[in-house]
Amino acid sequence: MKGIIKKVIDTKQFHILMIFVIILFICLTCGIIVLRYNVEGETRLPFNLTGISVISTTEGTDLENSVHKWDLNVNQNNDIYLYIDKNKDYDGTEIIKSVNVENFVINKASNIGTLKLYKPDSNMEGTIFKNSSENECDTIEFIGDLESSIKDMKISNQGGLVTFRYAITDLGQFTSDDAQEIDHSKLLSTLGINNDDLK
Repeated sequence: MKGIIKKVIDTKQFHILMIFVIILFICLTCGIIVLRYNVEGETRLPFNLTGISVISTTEGTDLENSVHKWDLNVNQNNDIYLYIDKNKDYDGTEIIKSVNVENFVINKASNIGTLKLYKPDSNMEGTIFKNSSENECDTIEFIGDLESSIKDMKISNQGGLVTFRYAITDLGQFTSDDAQEIDHSKLLSTLGINNDDLK
């Protein structure tokens, strides 16, 4: 019996079969690793998205050349803040070169208003955003730097804050000659717009 096994092991076909089995095992192992990576993704990232804040406000902007005391175009602004921090469990030394937010898919729930994305305005003093055509964008890119600067769209290379604005503009027009002052928080209800219309 030992002689037959030794004869089989010494044949060229057996050696070819063993090489084939080893190659097949290596390919299957690599395939499982690649499949697992595609399903689970990177598990030990150097930086983590640790929080998202959304601050929603309603504003009325004055219309030019109006004959009324109050003539406002009503917008809803959603300022979105993404908090990026260094992963304390990551052993390596990494820096942020840039953070890109892109491929936005916005599903409009109703036919009111116009949906727009805005980047921070570096020219405005005292405010981060201005709803203007020069600030409209499709993608947001913050460049890694030594220090963060939201207005200049820079994030610290060790983590920081990325922000942009999602606005629903042209929700309606508020006109009044009687009101002494305007409460911007009640502009939407005055126009008959509820939260379900803005989802």
